[in-house]
Amino acid sequence: MQNDKVNHSVIFFVPSLAIGGAEKVMVRLANGLVKKGIDCYFISFFDGSMKSEIDDNIPVSILSNKLKFSVVSFIKSLIKLILVVRSIHPNSIVSTVTGANLVLCAFKFFLPKKTRVIIREATTLQNYSKIKFFLALLLYRNADTAICVSNVVKKGLKNHRIVSEKQLRVIYNPASIPIKRQKKEMNKVDGPFIFLSVGRLVHVKGLDVLINAFLKFQEKTQGKGKLYIVGDGPERHSLEKILEGQLYKMDVNFVGMSPTPEEYYELADCYVMASRWEGFPNALLDAISYQLPIISSDCDAALEILNKNQENRIFPMNDSCTLAREMLEVYEKRVNFKPGEIPSLFNMSEILEQYCEELIPRY
Repeated sequence: MQNDKVNHSVIFFVPSLAIGGAEKVMVRLANGLVKKGIDCYFISFFDGSMKSEIDDNIPVSILSNKLKFSVVSFIKSLIKLILVVRSIHPNSIVSTVTGANLVLCAFKFFLPKKTRVIIREATTLQNYSKIKFFLALLLYRNADTAICVSNVVKKGLKNHRIVSEKQLRVIYNPASIPIKRQKKEMNKVDGPFIFLSVGRLVHVKGLDVLINAFLKFQEKTQGKGKLYIVGDGPERHSLEKILEGQLYKMDVNFVGMSPTPEEYYELADCYVMASRWEGFPNALLDAISYQLPIISSDCDAALEILNKNQENRIFPMNDSCTLAREMLEVYEKRVNFKPGEIPSLFNMSEILEQYCEELIPRY
């Protein structure tokens, strides 16, 4: 255990405090560590709604008041970042999101010598642009530790020699919602059967596959379902075009970004993830916490999280026909659904201990 007479401090560095999976995890980690008596600080290039979620005992530094990127404001923000870190002189500074990781690794040598630089990588290499891949190859080895959110992410960094084996450590994301018992009756027969998917509206999420599968489900059941898609992103228009002229287009609900996604997990009868790839699907873990039946694509990160039991249904990526059949089976067999348990390795207390081992010397 740590020595209470020694002051330990950690800086959490993110590019923005806008709502996002990585930002939520960092805020929860900081809030958890400050309750353990560790001095925590938050630094972000841009402000956002997640700021209100940060514990009042955690000082927050916003590096830029500009909404749009410019070279001048970026340079000023970098100088401010270095000065803030040097004034705090923390044991460790941990960043997340590839852009912030690259910034931290690039400017490591301007930081206090005894401050450990730790990057948290939540993205698979499929999400890297060519320039990001080159920069990661050039800079990531400057980090003292690269925390990977799954073995899938670790494998990519290792196999492409982005970082060395000794720098790598896997620490899963914590379940962000308390486990729900007796969520609701799963054998209801009146009212629509509600499918839910949560995430950004981008190609990698496979929402085009999900929508096409749902339309097939509706045809088979004569409109017995509803689909809620929580999130926003650049693919929204193209996804809406899939529904043009469709009989059941009004049964697909694009909710947009929601500060309270919990209400949709409570409402749902089944969670569907159709992703083409993932680093760590936080929303899938939330669905497990809510004890929902789960249908997921066979992307590696999903298989790493899901328990090997018959209640978790897996379909081949990009296969809307198989997905539609799985949706139909969950709908027909909902009376017999037995919710699984969330694995202990996703418990917040265990994950906080793992982060303490990395962030605090001789913890």
